[in-house]
Amino acid sequence: MARTKAGMPKTAVPQLAGAQYILPLKWSDDAGLESLCAYLNQLVQWIPVLVVDGSPAALFDAHEQAFPSAVRHCRPRSMGYGNGKVEGVLTGVQLSAREYLVLADDDVRYTRTGLERAVALLADADVVRPQNYFPAPLPWTPGGTRPEP
Repeated sequence: MARTKAGMPKTAVPQLAGAQYILPLKWSDDAGLESLCAYLNQLVQWIPVLVVDGSPAALFDAHEQAFPSAVRHCRPRSMGYGNGKVEGVLTGVQLSAREYLVLADDDVRYTRTGLERAVALLADADVVRPQNYFPAPLPWTPGGTRPEP
C-alpha cells in the first residue's frame, strides 16, 4: 500500500460524488445573482451544492427562486458568533454527510479540473487551502508592471 510522507496509508483518490460544495452567503444586494446562478447551474452537475444563506429575507426568497433546483438552500443556524460567515460554514459542515467538503466563497469559480484536484488533495490532507493566482500584468500596479526596487 502506498504511504504518505507522514507514513500513514494513502487513501484512494476521492471522487466529486464523495464531496460537497458548501457556499456561505450573505448578500445585501443581488448584483451578482445572474453570474452566481450560472455557476451553480454548472456546479450541481459535478458535485452536491449547499448554499447557507444569511441574506435578508427578501434576498433569501429571491435566491430560493433563482438557484437551480438541485442546490440545497438553507438559513445559517444562530450559534452566537459575531461573524455570519463562520455560522454559515459551521451550519454547512453540520448539515453535510460527506467526507470531503469544499468550503467556498461567492467570488471564487472552480473549473471541474480545479475542483477535482482540490478534492483529490483532501485524500492526504485535513485542509487544502487554494492559492490565488494573478497572471501578469498585475492589475493593482500602474501599467500592470511591478515597480523597480
